[in-house]
Amino acid sequence: MRKALIIIIILLIVLIFGQIIYYNFNKTENISSLNEFREEEISDEDNRLYVKGMSVLYEDYNPKISFEDLENKFYIFINETVPNIYDEVKKKSIEEIEKYYEQNKEQLKEMYIYSKEDFVMIAHQINSAAEENNIIGLYNYSVDTESISKLENGLISFKVNFEYDNERQIQISYKISEENDSIKIESATGLDEMLKRYTGKVSKLDVLKKIDSFISSIKEYRINSTLKTENERRQYFDLNKENLEKIGITSQDDYVNVAIQVNRMRWRESDLQFEKYEILSDKIVNEGDYLSSELIIYYNYDSSLDLKISISNVENAIKISSYITDFN
Repeated sequence: MRKALIIIIILLIVLIFGQIIYYNFNKTENISSLNEFREEEISDEDNRLYVKGMSVLYEDYNPKISFEDLENKFYIFINETVPNIYDEVKKKSIEEIEKYYEQNKEQLKEMYIYSKEDFVMIAHQINSAAEENNIIGLYNYSVDTESISKLENGLISFKVNFEYDNERQIQISYKISEENDSIKIESATGLDEMLKRYTGKVSKLDVLKKIDSFISSIKEYRINSTLKTENERRQYFDLNKENLEKIGITSQDDYVNVAIQVNRMRWRESDLQFEKYEILSDKIVNEGDYLSSELIIYYNYDSSLDLKISISNVENAIKISSYITDFN
């Protein structure tokens, strides 16, 4: 009896270790497809990329496209679409990216991208994710299962987050059908979510350009505001109001409060490096005539600016101010 018990215990231990090895092997397989923008491709004979969370999509809905074919579309997006777009738009301005779209609409439709705004936003994400050496490892990828929803005309919408080794993401919304195997790819950042709730005249690209203009001005912002008293900063705003409004600063208070944040950042002008920014979709609120949200801009040395972006519902106006108002 004792010998039988020992044998059972040994078998259980072997089974447990076997399951651990199997789980780790599969986990490694799922994330082993580390991808690079330019040099290497995911090593997968079937040209398929399993994205965590897909099973929920097929359990709760009935897409016409098969599970395997959708895996292939994810694979193509990471291994072909992203590198191709990057090769064409790297280091280009938003205006240049817009021009590229107008000249290549038909080719981009073959990538399932059907609007200029979505292409520019996706290209902007890819540029933001890239490093100076042009190579990034894909770390993880997953369906945001809470984003899965049924739309009109038999469409199913869901968001996929492609995460890279540098902690940046490419966030994509997929729309697939229960009636045919069509696919539509859209950008799905916090800015996209914000503009879904927006009812005014300002375009998504106008907001994108305003944020880029603000980010490009940070070094100059610090030079012009450092070692200044509050009264001197207010005077500077009055003398430079037109230029400051171009980057979204529209009042003395906004200039002063943003200046406080900029001058508290831990960097020297010579080595300032912008890393990324995000608009927080859970902070989107209506404030009078404006739709606002928190905008965080990240820099090296673990520095960041905690800002508010506000888009007018009645005018063609965008404001950037400090999300923090109490600096005590």
